[in-house]
Amino acid sequence: MKLFTSDSAAGRDGDITIDAPIFIQGGGADGRGGDVLIDADDDVELHAPVSASGKHRGGDMEVYAGGDATIAAPLDLTGKGAVAAPGTFRARAGHRRVGTLTIGADVRTLGGSQGFGRGIIDLSACLLRVAPGVRVDGSGGPGNGVPGGSVIRLASRQPMVLGAGSRYLGRPGGRVETLHPPGRDPVIGADVVFDPLRVDTEITGDFVYPACPTTP
Repeated sequence: MKLFTSDSAAGRDGDITIDAPIFIQGGGADGRGGDVLIDADDDVELHAPVSASGKHRGGDMEVYAGGDATIAAPLDLTGKGAVAAPGTFRARAGHRRVGTLTIGADVRTLGGSQGFGRGIIDLSACLLRVAPGVRVDGSGGPGNGVPGGSVIRLASRQPMVLGAGSRYLGRPGGRVETLHPPGRDPVIGADVVFDPLRVDTEITGDFVYPACPTTP
């Protein structure tokens, strides 16, 4: 499933707002979750849940916003079978102007209890905000003796805000990274959980963050 806006040639920006649930699930033993791509010139708002799970492998979802992106409903990109590989989720806000990526609901890309694939949850913005109590979960299993799990990468040009009680789970064999320019340390609320423990890196490379121009 692909949703685009591209009206810049006509001098207009384009928003994408989703108010109805999206279900792209894979059935059967070899089923994989569906692919979802949302790419807006300006803002993206997701107010309804997305389910792109599959028995053999979770789905892949990408969200790109020229301005702000708001994820206000849960995302289920999990691999449902015992040996299933996890899904992936990437979101990026601010390639046309300074934009905020707000994660206001749970993001789940889990693999099966015996799965050994690696997933990715990659969140990047001019300003990244995660609401209190949100669960960002890419856990997996120890399939064939190889630890599963996901890489959870949180990148923000401005000091990211990770709300109280939010959880970032890439266990058992994944990792959790926070990336930011020097002097712009994350603002981390009380009782936030990182599993595995967070690795914090100061980095200035433009390839890590969206452009965040002050004017379009």
